[in-house]
Amino acid sequence: TQARMQKDLVRTNKFVKDLSIRFNQAYRTLFNIKTIAVVALGGMLKSLSDVTAEAERMKASLNVMTGGRGEETFTALSSFAARTNVTTAEAVKQYTQLRAVGLQPTIEDMETLLDLTNAFGGSQAVFQRITKALGDIQAKGKLMGEEVRQLTNIGVPIRAILLESGLLAENMIDQ
Repeated sequence: TQARMQKDLVRTNKFVKDLSIRFNQAYRTLFNIKTIAVVALGGMLKSLSDVTAEAERMKASLNVMTGGRGEETFTALSSFAARTNVTTAEAVKQYTQLRAVGLQPTIEDMETLLDLTNAFGGSQAVFQRITKALGDIQAKGKLMGEEVRQLTNIGVPIRAILLESGLLAENMIDQ
């Protein structure tokens, strides 16, 4: 019986020690989860703050470009972005690029340009090349052979489009 009590005491001590170890592990795990949650929440709040600041920066930029219609333009571009495969930031950037080359794009123009960009590769580089060609045409006030080549190099069959539409005869293209 004394030996049995000794054996029971050893088992009880081992059980208490194991329980203590498990409790400490559980406490550390909970503490780590709490720490992770706090860090994640802090990161989310910072991200939200960054997004808000970026939206305000875009609105201010658009406000300058549109003569005080930045909020309205931002809302329209955000709505456009929600319906398409671009982000609001990309839509604002594309709109800004078009404005920078002297164009006054509407949302319908943006949709057409996006469709054209997607038809010919869908990348930002394709968009920039199309925008540059359109800007060059705008700056010169007419379509020149260089712009025809720029658009053709992207893959836009500009000659065929202009000839088919009757807007251009082959001999009208300035080489």
